[in-house]
Amino acid sequence: MTFLTASILKNLRRVAAQPWSVAIWIGVPLLVGSLLSAVMGGLDGDTPKVHLLISDEDGSFLSGALVDMLAREEFGDLLILEPSATNSGLAMLDEGDATAMLVIPDGFQRAFLRSEPQALRLVVNPLQQILPEMAEELTRLIADFGSYVQLAFGPELEVASRLATDIETAGESGPEAAAAVGDLASGVATKLFQALPHLTTAPVEIAVETTEGAREASFTLLFFPGLLMMSVIFAAQGLAEDLWQEREMGTLRRLRSTVAPLVTFLLARVLASALVLMLVILPLALLGFATLGLDWASLPLTLAWLVLAGLVLAALASMIQVLAPSRKAGALFSSLVFFPLLLVGGSFFPLESMPDLLAAFGRFTPNGMMLEPLKAYLIGTGDLAGFGPVLAVALAVTLALTAATAWRLQAGFASR
Repeated sequence: MTFLTASILKNLRRVAAQPWSVAIWIGVPLLVGSLLSAVMGGLDGDTPKVHLLISDEDGSFLSGALVDMLAREEFGDLLILEPSATNSGLAMLDEGDATAMLVIPDGFQRAFLRSEPQALRLVVNPLQQILPEMAEELTRLIADFGSYVQLAFGPELEVASRLATDIETAGESGPEAAAAVGDLASGVATKLFQALPHLTTAPVEIAVETTEGAREASFTLLFFPGLLMMSVIFAAQGLAEDLWQEREMGTLRRLRSTVAPLVTFLLARVLASALVLMLVILPLALLGFATLGLDWASLPLTLAWLVLAGLVLAALASMIQVLAPSRKAGALFSSLVFFPLLLVGGSFFPLESMPDLLAAFGRFTPNGMMLEPLKAYLIGTGDLAGFGPVLAVALAVTLALTAATAWRLQAGFASR
């Protein structure tokens, strides 16, 4: 048996002797992925709906029209509407049973027709973040639409307001009411006829297209490659920490006194790490491909690419370990480096869901850099050519970090 083969088997036996570590490398990403996928709507990509309470204190024709507009079928996939009194609605929000409450204040229609300032109140649930922001954006769209109507039909709205007031007080005679209605209809018709040529000859048409070969990317599909990368990071950290066990058992010290080259020892670690990474990634990849209906022909490339990513990250983790003054310090430094990488590199949240600046930073992290071409390939927006530049960088970084680790082993880590 050659020294290389013996070293590979030794490393594999050491990993096999710690089955709970392997279970954690697989189980934690699976648990996180299941929870986040369930929270974000499940495998079909359904978006959670905004539970919006409506408190109509005005009870007017205009407030009723506003509620009817929100109840239209077009908003069915976004909103769950529920009428509520203001006080009971506030109690529901305090208990976390709704997303937000839209309060239409008394006098809303009167103020709108007179082009006077009026305000819709939106009370949001402080325990939620994304869904209340959706409700706020919808309310702003309604307010903007109302402002445009006031700008375009200000005089006509004033006539309608005066007519409504006179009818309520029964102080308007038949001929006078008819004249007011005529003025109102004339003003609205004139403006509509002026706008009609622009409405019928719209110069811009929008055609919605999907990139050829691309598939609809649900949250789960966007998150799936990051989930695999999370498992890779956990495994890379664990494999690198094995260097301290080699040192404490005297393996590294004895190695320096033999004729066996250090390069062979490190090569054995790389090959054993590749096998372990493959075994860790494989069950998660098989489960994800089967669940998401991905093309099985892309599975070998996915496994190979993730193993390469694991070797890059394992080389980085090994460098951190040999630079640390103690085993505990090595574990601490490794966590301080890799936990932020998990957060911003697309493993906890897809980069597409992050703010632009943070997502741009995440794409330059080691795991984010390896993640993007794989994600594009699985979704269908990328091809094999997208792997080329990243492959060259990954190989160069791995070789550089491995060489630095070898230097550190010879410079004192192996002899202590």
